[in-house]
Amino acid sequence: MNIGKYLQGLVLIALGSSCGPGELDGPQQLELANHESAVTATVDHRPFTVMTYNVRQVNADDTGAYTWTRRSPNVIKLISARNPDIFGVQEASATVIQNDLINAFQASYDYYKPPNGSPKMIFYRRSRFQLAAGTDVQGYFSIPNPYSASDACYPNASGRTASWIKLDDKLSGRQYFLVNSHPAHSGACGLAREKNAEQIRTVITEKALGRSVVVFGDFNSDPQHPSWAGDTSISILESEGSPALFRSARHTGETTDDTATFNSSWKSPSTSYTRLDYILVSGGDMTTSDPLIDRSTYDGITPSDHFAVMATIRPAVFQTGSTVDTHGSGSSASTRLYFADVTGDGCADKLAWNPTLLGGATQVFRSNCNGTFGTGVVNDNGESASTKTTFYFADVNGDRCADKIYWNPTYDTGHTRIYLSNCDGTFRWSNSNDNGGSESSATTFYFADLTGDQCADKIYWNPTYDSGRARIYLSNCDGTFRWSNTNTDTGSSQNSDAHFYFADVTGDGRADKILWDPAAESGRTRIYASNGNGTFTALSTHTGGSSGVPETRLYFTDVNGDGHADKLFWRPNYREGRIQVYLGSATGFAGAPLMDNTGWSQSSNTEYLFADLDGSGAADKVYWNPGANDGGSRAYLSRY
Repeated sequence: MNIGKYLQGLVLIALGSSCGPGELDGPQQLELANHESAVTATVDHRPFTVMTYNVRQVNADDTGAYTWTRRSPNVIKLISARNPDIFGVQEASATVIQNDLINAFQASYDYYKPPNGSPKMIFYRRSRFQLAAGTDVQGYFSIPNPYSASDACYPNASGRTASWIKLDDKLSGRQYFLVNSHPAHSGACGLAREKNAEQIRTVITEKALGRSVVVFGDFNSDPQHPSWAGDTSISILESEGSPALFRSARHTGETTDDTATFNSSWKSPSTSYTRLDYILVSGGDMTTSDPLIDRSTYDGITPSDHFAVMATIRPAVFQTGSTVDTHGSGSSASTRLYFADVTGDGCADKLAWNPTLLGGATQVFRSNCNGTFGTGVVNDNGESASTKTTFYFADVNGDRCADKIYWNPTYDTGHTRIYLSNCDGTFRWSNSNDNGGSESSATTFYFADLTGDQCADKIYWNPTYDSGRARIYLSNCDGTFRWSNTNTDTGSSQNSDAHFYFADVTGDGRADKILWDPAAESGRTRIYASNGNGTFTALSTHTGGSSGVPETRLYFTDVNGDGHADKLFWRPNYREGRIQVYLGSATGFAGAPLMDNTGWSQSSNTEYLFADLDGSGAADKVYWNPGANDGGSRAYLSRY
């Protein structure tokens, strides 16, 4: 991580960020709330795993295989199999439970066991973490009982506590504040859970003191279950206070069998699905990946009536704060935005086109290399007032300045028209390509360097032509292209809902071919490595981030600057509008995603664009919705 760049970005955020009316107001307030904690925590975060597990108390109604004596070895087996760096348990009130867990894990883990009747125990790997130095480094607190003695919820809410501990990471030196909680159950007792959330917030404010925060436990709350709809405890934890907290896993709609963490079928069949167990982390430079609900069974049952919940806490990709830029944006649905380095300084510039404005001229707003842009340059050539026109911006002649490509299937017999960049925000006419044109609106063009010669090549795809194969025209590095081949590999599609992408996944400097067809391969992404001559060889099929929904949007770009294109998955009605990031490698993409909690959106009108805005070598994220932020685009810089 480039710490200097990260802190510089925070200064720019503090000085220049603004938040206008629109869709991002609430999320943006959450993100800005992280600034104080992000500034104080300048030591880089390193990934570690956390588990929360309600192991179920000793209960007289539990007989046979359900007794603690029978379940204990399997609880220990499950935790050991997952091998978390930190784990917290709930319902460990019986001495036998406490002793079993301590005896099983004390060889590798230190632990905090609060000296109260129902301790919320926290175990941490001794080789990785140590208790913070000084006093006031661990403790517990009582959760206020908001009910009168005559209320049915009074006994349920009595005697509830939560524990906390301050840990230092031996690997990185990073400091953490952890909370383990288990408030009152029953759908009717939501007020007690809200008091618990408020109390956690208070304790974080008083004791975390700039440490990164991890909160976990059985919160007995499910805002996505109909009977819990009036319980706001989870939203209090997430949105009412600083630092902002974010759940490790999100889902849109009601809780299902796959997203429930309480095993309602533990003793008898049930279709009542509730999510009660959570891991939440402070934002800033942290996020989560690999969320897991462990449904392992032993001797025919799960070891508890709750499933263990786990996540990896890892560095976030994008900085939390953002800058708003209104140049060339506006609230018109006819506007198109592009980001490409047309000046050759390594920072992507902002380009805008609206066929109804300025005679259809494109505008270039030069990047300030910090997520903001300067005064626009109006291009007086290559303009178009036709909504059928498509513009592309790519470096076709290898001078490191992106050129402008104009295509309209109804104009110039569908030829692609090249305007070479003057590297100052203007373009000069080059030629009308006399090969590789198309008069079909079903055609899509792509421009990417397939051979590694720094000149973008032209790819033609039409699902109704050539059996849906990609046709390759290699660049002559002067604005013209020569015919190469029709791809004969299996990366073809005759489905108009399919999408091709071209990005360097393998890290060899040549763009690889990526195909996503929602109606094929169970919606999996297929990767074909470039052979350097316009042909491709099947590399791998990515099972993570699969989708058979055409409305899904995928992006392929290097967001962490390691030379490998990453895969980003977004659908407005999926994961509550959060982008899921699958990091790339030489062989493909990671099996599980990390959660991007910055600049999320549940609006289908939102567009995400990715380009290196600050010259760091990593792609930054641009959020744009014509109906939000006065039509301004919002930039979230990569932390890398």
